Amino acid sequence: METALFASFSSITTELSPISLTHFLATTVLTTALVLYFLLRSKSIYLVDFTCYLPPENLRVPASKFIEHIEISGIHDKESVDFQAKVLQRSGIGSESCMPVTVHEIPSYSSLEATRKETELVLFTVVEELLSKHNINPKSIDILVSNCSLFCPTPSISSMVINKFGFRSSIKSISLGGMGCSAGILSISLAKDLLKVHKNSLALVLSMEAVTPNGYNGKRKSMLLPNILFRMGGAAILLSNRKQDKGIAKYELQHLVRTHIGSDDQAYESVFQQPDEAGHVGVSLSRELVHVATKALRINLSELGPLVLPYSEQLRYGWSMIHKKLWFLPKQKAIYVPKFSKALQQFCIHAGGRAVIDGIVDSLKLQKEDGEASRMTLHRFGNTSSSSVWYELCYLEAKGRVKKGNRVWQIAFGSGFKCNSAIWKCIADIDRTERNAWSDSIHSYPIDDDAPNSIYLVDFTCYLPPNGLRIAKESYIEHLGISNLYDEESRNFQIKVMKRSGIGEESCLPITTHELPPYSSLNATRKETETVLFSVVEDLLSKHKINPTSIDILVSNCSLFCPTPSVTSLVINKFGFRSNIKSISLSGMGCSAGLLSISLAKDLLRVHKNSLALVLSMEAVTPNGYIGKRKSMLIPNLLFRMGGAAILLSSRKQDKKIAKYELQHLVRTHVGSDDEAYQSVFQQPDEDGTVGVSLSRALVPVATKALRINISKLGPLVLPYSEQLRYVWSVIRKKLFFSQRQKRTYVPNFKKALQHFCIHAGGRAVIDGIVDSLKLDKEDGEASRMTLHRFGNTSSSSVWYELCYLEAKGRMKKGNRVWQIAFGSGFKCNSAIWKCISDVDPTVRNAWSDRIYLYPVDEISNESF
Repeated sequence: METALFASFSSITTELSPISLTHFLATTVLTTALVLYFLLRSKSIYLVDFTCYLPPENLRVPASKFIEHIEISGIHDKESVDFQAKVLQRSGIGSESCMPVTVHEIPSYSSLEATRKETELVLFTVVEELLSKHNINPKSIDILVSNCSLFCPTPSISSMVINKFGFRSSIKSISLGGMGCSAGILSISLAKDLLKVHKNSLALVLSMEAVTPNGYNGKRKSMLLPNILFRMGGAAILLSNRKQDKGIAKYELQHLVRTHIGSDDQAYESVFQQPDEAGHVGVSLSRELVHVATKALRINLSELGPLVLPYSEQLRYGWSMIHKKLWFLPKQKAIYVPKFSKALQQFCIHAGGRAVIDGIVDSLKLQKEDGEASRMTLHRFGNTSSSSVWYELCYLEAKGRVKKGNRVWQIAFGSGFKCNSAIWKCIADIDRTERNAWSDSIHSYPIDDDAPNSIYLVDFTCYLPPNGLRIAKESYIEHLGISNLYDEESRNFQIKVMKRSGIGEESCLPITTHELPPYSSLNATRKETETVLFSVVEDLLSKHKINPTSIDILVSNCSLFCPTPSVTSLVINKFGFRSNIKSISLSGMGCSAGLLSISLAKDLLRVHKNSLALVLSMEAVTPNGYIGKRKSMLIPNLLFRMGGAAILLSSRKQDKKIAKYELQHLVRTHVGSDDEAYQSVFQQPDEDGTVGVSLSRALVPVATKALRINISKLGPLVLPYSEQLRYVWSVIRKKLFFSQRQKRTYVPNFKKALQHFCIHAGGRAVIDGIVDSLKLDKEDGEASRMTLHRFGNTSSSSVWYELCYLEAKGRMKKGNRVWQIAFGSGFKCNSAIWKCISDVDPTVRNAWSDRIYLYPVDEISNESF
């Protein structure tokens, strides 16, 4: 039988002519190739790559600038401004998000040309980056889909891109409009369907929202919300169904589920563009929006769940439904929420607002980390509408969290009302070092807006008076004699105190004090204040190339000069700070006002997150010379000298890398409820009516009491447990055993916790007294004694000259902690603990640079003239 069949087949083939045989073989090969093509052709949709738009820094609009603009513009009434400020503060949007250039104008404006310009800027940039990155000829693109809800020009946006890049005439282009924030995933769905029809093609999807034309100028609160949330952004996504592109693609589309519940009127009108009562057009967000979004999400999940969840989770969910329906008792229990984290590793939730993100995270029982990409995108870029899910995926890539085999879930909501989901599988190793929209700032994230933000001391500068203002001891004594302002007893007293003061030959006084006779006037005092503060502010801002309009908070302190306008107004006028800067001028708060100002700035920075604060500390010497006879009021004449400091603080996480110090603790003590303490440093007239500041005999015990209370609060914060236990045991032993009652209570060794000490340079006795009380070494008081010697008592700024000294000496090392202690009228004792978080360069110029090689000096040798 087999032989017959073989013979039969052989006879057929031998009867074929050579031409027929050739035709037969060609037909067989062609048929086989076609069968293989249809069997092996790719049905997958690959995401080759995507890019997100990174706006330039000059388009940043921090909260403070946004509020300032709407205040200045006069478009909104006070209630509307306050409402927007309140919502913005809670929105989760940081200081780096951007708006188009026309929104930065005062007043902001909108035009067709400006909107087209914004659209071109965003889309041309991302398309150029994406195509050039992969060396793709624009003519290779087969399908172009763009979406932009509220800007629908003629010619269309897709035509705008085709004209710019020269796509071929047969390209299948579609421009979507009015489809809301979910249009990004909707466009992917449309491109997917077109790719299923047009085989071996490339599709380019462009997602953005134009901000320029959509500002709302009315009063309706539900329509003011989009003003606050929406920011500039956009993305370009390259899709392919070509099998050869699998080798270069990042992701493969696994599922895409679209839900539209617009048949319900409440859902349809939940996000609605309309005019208000005054005819102002805007987009209204209804109170039912959360309920509508929940419903849409539930329906979307009911379709998505069976596609991605493991059977175990589906069965638990099914059993939960059955259990609730069949048994009466469990009806009060919530239905089991499947754990999507068992099927999906990464989540990109539409950054519509903090409440949207937190709501979905809670509803799906996700971890806080699962919403991180969404929260950080909202913080860094704001709500960029349809492109936000791409910024989130971009964040995950920059953090190195997307691994080959991971699945990513993108969830977006949009007007209509729609909820769309896309599931992508990562099919390549993602290089986290590849530049994208997050590359310049990814090291600063995540930022925990709910946690107390750290306060960083970026830098500080101290005023260095010119040599012409030096007041050597001989010159001071000579002036006392020539001026005839003091009797012999008063002159001798001042000379005696001067010799023991610890002040050297380099300290300075204002120019009017050098006159004979010295004089004081309002203009002269203002001139001294301007000289000191303008100098330190200019030095600090120029050193770090900081625009004055970047400063959010300004705090100044000057106890005995309180002009109108205030000292802060003086600085604002000079440097052109913003009109909505939070400025505060402190007065009458004594030498501890420097740390008190830091405390105030710290609290304000905790409220106004991601802000910069500038603190200015000085005392005006010009108006405060005492020319009477009372000895207790003559002492300030001898101690106080010209000086001041500017300190730049930040609560922005990105400033940690450039900051010198981080504030760890700040303890304030005020014992003014005690009359003796309140009157220990007191401005008053003497018997002849001459006004001065009196230092009472009770000052030392008052200061000791204030310091003791301050340390009792500070100790537990900084001391190691061994020192705390030794102190507690000392107190207990003293109370329990009579023989121990005569012994002094153990003084904790603060050097076990702190490396450096900046003790207020109020005088040699003050410094030595604290060094002795705290059982410190003489070297620990060196910075304070040398500051007193070189600059005198500069009041509230003295602790900054001391820190400056430690830096110039190269003693401040990364990881060191420094304790600043200051005393002030009232009576106050304030302490600040700073941790050095960077390598401090001792060669950087500061107020000590020209003389640091001469210090420390032997003060005893300087007592004689």
